[in-house]
Amino acid sequence: MDDWQSDIESPLKVIERIARSEDRMLAIQFFLFFSRFEYALKCLKRIKPSKNSNLLSANWDGYANAREPVWLQARENPEFIEALAFLDAKPPKQQVFADGELKWVENSRSGEPSSLGKTFSYVRTVRNNLFHGSKLDSVKEKEVSRDRELIKHCLTILAVCLDGDRQLRSKFLEGLD
Repeated sequence: MDDWQSDIESPLKVIERIARSEDRMLAIQFFLFFSRFEYALKCLKRIKPSKNSNLLSANWDGYANAREPVWLQARENPEFIEALAFLDAKPPKQQVFADGELKWVENSRSGEPSSLGKTFSYVRTVRNNLFHGSKLDSVKEKEVSRDRELIKHCLTILAVCLDGDRQLRSKFLEGLD
């Protein structure tokens, strides 16, 4: 075996273990839904200004501020209310570097009044934790169960918001036939 092959063997085993976990399809659905939602925001020109004009990112906060009526309407949906209550009671943790090591800490937005912007920040934190934070690789079973619930509730939040905005839904579904 070449040196480069042995160097990547261990990380590939970790990736394989994550890919074979029972939550892989849930994670894949979340990534696809999140990515497509963000794509739709960009198509609607909900773009965050960038210091480098060649880069762009979706402006989740700007969209949230403009769509408070969707937020109010969604509060009548029982699944949305349940998802919101879960996120408010058990918000996603944030990964930080403190005391020379990576740690999981309580979310800094915890305790703020509920708003669509706060809820979207939780959705983005779940996405970041799953994508960048090695959540599925290093947490206890209790945390895995909690993470599973976070992902499911974030999917509900995105789906309800999508259902409440015809333009966003149209861009989300565009070209997927």
